[in-house]
Amino acid sequence: MGVAGNGTVQAVARGSTFVFVADVKNTAHCNQTEVHVVPPAKMTFLPSVVEVQVGKILSLPLQILGYIDKDKSEMMPFTDCRQLHITISLSDPSIFNVSIERGDIAAVPEGACLVLTALALNPGSTRVTVSYSYGRSISMEAAVTVATYLPLVPVDPESLAIVALGTHKVFLFEGGPLPWVLDRSKFFNESTCRLM
Repeated sequence: MGVAGNGTVQAVARGSTFVFVADVKNTAHCNQTEVHVVPPAKMTFLPSVVEVQVGKILSLPLQILGYIDKDKSEMMPFTDCRQLHITISLSDPSIFNVSIERGDIAAVPEGACLVLTALALNPGSTRVTVSYSYGRSISMEAAVTVATYLPLVPVDPESLAIVALGTHKVFLFEGGPLPWVLDRSKFFNESTCRLM
């Protein structure tokens, strides 16, 4: 394992080590951290928003875990796995355009080691599956279902309705979230009225 002057750790082989840093002008200002270089053992998507309006972007945080001890009793999440060769597949590629966010690691949520960005293209749902394999000994995958919908817009009337006292008007809207593909029982339509 190599450490550059700016603190970047380059993993070159499996193992564990301590990285010690100190202020060159005052060695009392110092600290250390432990670094483990281990193969991935488990992959999962962290809970996140999985439904978005067409034209918007979803962020899907991915967590990869590795064993940090020889008897494989303790797993810890990777801090950064953006350089792993992860394969992305979609059950319907016309719904979302998905890519790996390779930007600043500080933007990755706690517990995740990379974020997939999913641009909503068309209304519907698709299953995003990510996989990683290395040789014959390491093979894993994780999947999440994501959905997108058209914006909720008024159709009749388009913007304003005036009704006489004692009459009624049925309002018609189009778009909005669809029943969730994995559990339609929790779908509901709810409208509220605001007096002016």
